Amino acid sequence: MARAERSRPEAARGLLLAAVAFGALLNPLNSSMIAVALPAIARDFRVPIGRLTWVVAAFYLASAVGQPVLGKVADRLGRRRVFFTGLVLVAAASALAPHAPTLGALVAARVLQALGSSALYPAGMAAVRDAFTGRTGQALGILAVFASTSAALGPSLGGFLVKTGGWQALFYVNFLPVALSLALAGRAFPPGGAAGGDPGGTGPGGVAGRKPGNGDPGGVAGGGPGAAGAGEAAGGGPGAAGLGGVTAAGAGHARRPRSSAARGARAAEGAGGLDLPGMMLFGGTVVAGLVALLSLSEPRPAWWAVPVAVALGLALARREGRVKAAGGEPFLDLEVLRRDRARSAVYGAWILSNLAFYTIFFGMPAYFEEVRHLDPGQSGLMMLSVAGFSSVASPLVGRWVDRAGHRPALWAAGLSLLGGALALLALGPAAPLPALFAVLAFLGASNGVNNLALQAALYRFVPREETGAASGLYMTCRYIGSILSSSLLGILLGGPLGSAMLRELALALLVPAAGLLLFIRWIPARARAYEPARG
Repeated sequence: MARAERSRPEAARGLLLAAVAFGALLNPLNSSMIAVALPAIARDFRVPIGRLTWVVAAFYLASAVGQPVLGKVADRLGRRRVFFTGLVLVAAASALAPHAPTLGALVAARVLQALGSSALYPAGMAAVRDAFTGRTGQALGILAVFASTSAALGPSLGGFLVKTGGWQALFYVNFLPVALSLALAGRAFPPGGAAGGDPGGTGPGGVAGRKPGNGDPGGVAGGGPGAAGAGEAAGGGPGAAGLGGVTAAGAGHARRPRSSAARGARAAEGAGGLDLPGMMLFGGTVVAGLVALLSLSEPRPAWWAVPVAVALGLALARREGRVKAAGGEPFLDLEVLRRDRARSAVYGAWILSNLAFYTIFFGMPAYFEEVRHLDPGQSGLMMLSVAGFSSVASPLVGRWVDRAGHRPALWAAGLSLLGGALALLALGPAAPLPALFAVLAFLGASNGVNNLALQAALYRFVPREETGAASGLYMTCRYIGSILSSSLLGILLGGPLGSAMLRELALALLVPAAGLLLFIRWIPARARAYEPARG
């Protein structure tokens, strides 16, 4: 009887993990498989293929902004609500896009698709972290397999779908994972309010509170005696709110503004206490910055976007500082990022890791086809070494991280990246294909290890009620790294491609590899109280 009682929560956790996995694969799948459909889309809309840049770029930009914003919304308004809304948006976009009358309408549908899929990862990760206390590494490993495999197989699946059903089939295929995720989430997704709360036990503003006497450091303030506030848990002292943290005083009573500045800060917030102006400034800063990066490989870069990004960034920093000083809750607590070196180092390491990974992922096919004269099928088989070993490494590393902590895995990944770059440099332009396959497999495994270890580290340095916003910002760093790699490859591949290309790619990897090791040094080994190191 007791064993049956224990098996029911275990089964519910398994269903939850499956629901999140099917939802989380939608963003990487749709970001990768669209590439093979661009020629067909250009023919249907009778436009040059160069005009389709925004079909791809709009998805990246909307995802880069949407993930941290919707993660914050999930922290405040409830993970279940945001997750289900994301699935509905993806389904709606997938139904509308195939019937888009104009290219602009297709881009708009892609933006809607990106926003919907962006809601799924941070909301789902927050729910998984709540359910898998002490075993986060294993859960992350399973989710990483779904995400990395869908991204790797996206071009192959996309090519098959375009050949058999036209480019419209790329959108119809989303209905299967959406339906599976909806069915599983309906049975297993925890009900109730926002982060850290007992089901149904919400405090002011719909934010879940702990039961009286609960001393969980990840709890939300206001749940009764002994409940630690988000800011206090983050190291900012009593009442200081971290990224996504909830500030409260006493048992269930929200802190009242004590000045006109505080009242102004509260008045600027929207439903659920969300810092809407801060979100808009953050979105503008990211979009302007990424537009500048995306244009670096073009004949006329968008230099105008640089001062726009700087101006919006300064305005964001000033506003968020004023909101916090007035007793409000900023969307992006820059003071926490400045003070919390561990969290900032994780974000920096993830940017560099993705810069290296996507430089290989998109650069090596050009080398194989243009320099070694392999056909696309042979090139794809060679690149399976990168994605395949990245997927294989993820679940294995999850158990390792749960047992030994994140730091050994981080050092292994960082040194493997550096070793792989040096191996490519040593192989030379006439390297045998089996040797290149082995080195690429080594680099792919390094990426899988790094992804799992960095996520595990992040969740050990972030209060539980901030998981959604922190996960979203983590994924924004992924897009920044991928766009940096696109700009770098635009420069490297801008001229005639020759035998020196492999050496140039290897040299380009050395810079992020060295920077990654530096960031790893800044990530502490010991876990905080937010996430147990062992299950």
